[in-house]
Amino acid sequence: MFLFLTHLPIIGRPIVPINNRDPHAFNRLFSESPSLLSLVKLRNICCDTNRNDDDRIKAVLLMIVTCLIAPNGNGQNCNTSYVQFIEKLDEVNSYAWGAAMLAYLYQGMKGWKTDDKAIDGFTWLIMGFFFSHFRGLYSIFNITVEENQALDKPKLAYLIESLERIGANHLKKANSALQLKLNLVHDLLRTEEVSFLQTIII
Repeated sequence: MFLFLTHLPIIGRPIVPINNRDPHAFNRLFSESPSLLSLVKLRNICCDTNRNDDDRIKAVLLMIVTCLIAPNGNGQNCNTSYVQFIEKLDEVNSYAWGAAMLAYLYQGMKGWKTDDKAIDGFTWLIMGFFFSHFRGLYSIFNITVEENQALDKPKLAYLIESLERIGANHLKKANSALQLKLNLVHDLLRTEEVSFLQTIII
């Protein structure tokens, strides 16, 4: 199911950051000296046509890691922890990026439960899990069942785009039907066998 949601591999070399404090990482990659790079700076590197293609690709990969694989509450910055996994472009596909995303979210959920803080990790995965297991959610939110989506697009991307359109429409109408939809979701979950969800949260 996870591969269907994200198209990211769950089998491969483990992603276990070591030497997190690598003060020269960004200097090696981009000739930038700070130990933190803002996402705005990374985006500028991506769009800088004066840089070589490898540098721009590495900047894109770091943005993906920072925003999707291992997002946290450190603001709009990228640190050096994951540079070691994208520095050699010919080895990037050998890593289990999907497993890393799932593990990071799991640890974030544990931290949220024990430390009463915001959840670190790509929390859209939780939404994808619910849509995969409770098919009635598609009709509640008027989303076309994902079998009709493009085969080359991850299911999660399709769901995010669909829900963002719904959210944008509701923002234009104060006190719209969104609450009604949420009530329908609540009723759906009450009628389904959801006791197994408790094991996920524990």
